[in-house]
Amino acid sequence: MAYMGNKSIDYGKPFFAAFDKQTGRAIFISILNAQDDPILNFHVKNEEILFVCKNNIKKYSMNTGIEIFNKEFPNDIFGELKYFIGDNVLIRTNNDEFLNIHQSDTTKTFVFTNQGQTLALDENLNVTRTLEYEDLNIFYDQTEDFKCIVKDNNMLILNNKWERIAEIEATSTPFIIDNKLYDIKDKNFTIIDLSKISELNKNARRN
Repeated sequence: MAYMGNKSIDYGKPFFAAFDKQTGRAIFISILNAQDDPILNFHVKNEEILFVCKNNIKKYSMNTGIEIFNKEFPNDIFGELKYFIGDNVLIRTNNDEFLNIHQSDTTKTFVFTNQGQTLALDENLNVTRTLEYEDLNIFYDQTEDFKCIVKDNNMLILNNKWERIAEIEATSTPFIIDNKLYDIKDKNFTIIDLSKISELNKNARRN
């Protein structure tokens, strides 16, 4: 069973398969046992594919289609698994710099739970550490001169050297055009010239 909005719909047996792109011949077809526990997300890493369900993660070889691991994550300990963390999630280092979460440890895979936690998993799907929601930052947008990171109701503006320029209050859906930040909240429409903020920041450092 799968879900479309709040409705459940029936579907055939889920699978993943590989085909020869020249002949169309099936190299393998692997049936996924997910009728009662729908697949929520998948992640490809090092010629392996991982599927996440509410309380377990399955790992398969991309070359053979053979299941490598199928590990349970008890609900009373981890809550429900939701999805794998993407490249737009950053963590802040001890030097107050921002780093892509995958670059922080390339040997790990990261999965988010409904408890607001991110589990760092090793190649055997063992949890090696847990990151809290407060540890994560979302890389939202960038221009030629600026990078924007969203955290709750705030947006952090960085230059191309990843140096902090300003932190401003913003919604979760602002947008940037020609170095200007546009945001709508309630009946207010805000425009912020990021280039002027950068110039003010430079002058403040000189003084």
